[in-house]
Amino acid sequence: MGGADFRGLTSDALEAALLGLRVQERRLEVQVLHGLIEVERRRLYLDQGFGSLFAYCVGRLGYCESAAGRRIAAARALKRCPRIEGMLLGGELHLSTVAIAAREIEKDEAVLELIRGRTQRQVELILASRGRPAQERDSIRAVPGEDGVDWEFRFAASPGFREKFERARSLLSGKHPGGVSLEQVFEAALDEYLERRDPVRPRRARHSPRGSGRRSRAVPRALRRAVWSRDRGRCTFVGPDGRACGSTWDVEIDHVRPYCRGGDHRLENLRLLCSAHNRRRAERDLGTARRAPFQRRE
Repeated sequence: MGGADFRGLTSDALEAALLGLRVQERRLEVQVLHGLIEVERRRLYLDQGFGSLFAYCVGRLGYCESAAGRRIAAARALKRCPRIEGMLLGGELHLSTVAIAAREIEKDEAVLELIRGRTQRQVELILASRGRPAQERDSIRAVPGEDGVDWEFRFAASPGFREKFERARSLLSGKHPGGVSLEQVFEAALDEYLERRDPVRPRRARHSPRGSGRRSRAVPRALRRAVWSRDRGRCTFVGPDGRACGSTWDVEIDHVRPYCRGGDHRLENLRLLCSAHNRRRAERDLGTARRAPFQRRE
């Protein structure tokens, strides 16, 4: 009844129409979850130029970040526990409650009986009573600032992290005798990390012994910086619709002509790929048997 004018319906007919639409909506939700399960099984998102299922849900399917996260969590829970389908169709569970309880369901399917028919708030309280507070996702959001927009970072940290943080703040106290803010601690840590690990930043030259003359798989540092600068630190994989992946997550240097097949270290034979697309490319070019020893866990 999409686009239908409900104004001419009686109250009983209107309610009956909405109840029928809600049943259809639940069926469509379950179908979407099964579709996501299959997309992940085939890793179809990689072929379409996305570095992850999450990026595919946001960029291709048009979900907002929170909606994408809920559907992915619910789909993975459904894959592990098929009972969830009937409970979703019957209205005993909701997509949001399955999503926030997904990790507990994986540990113990009996949780399904505890959350059956419960609201999201009630499920959060049930999880908290089991010793696991309701999941709060890491978040970065824009907030009003003195000179425009600032950014608020929110995440939960372990006691060990707190100890490291306090130690770093103590070390910075000499530089900031008036007090060290949270931002100053994190910024100092980020500056230190980027100084050591960012491939684009120039580094001081180090003495290295002469090589043996053998062909080396290692890409020279200056050439690595050139590749990272040219590709702007982003995955260059292009999907069938011409869309580049563009991910900056776990990006690696890849040989266009594989190194094991004689590919060299010339700039034109090097590119950046995210690790997911690099593995996908290796599967297709070299086969799963040859790439298996080098596969990393996702």
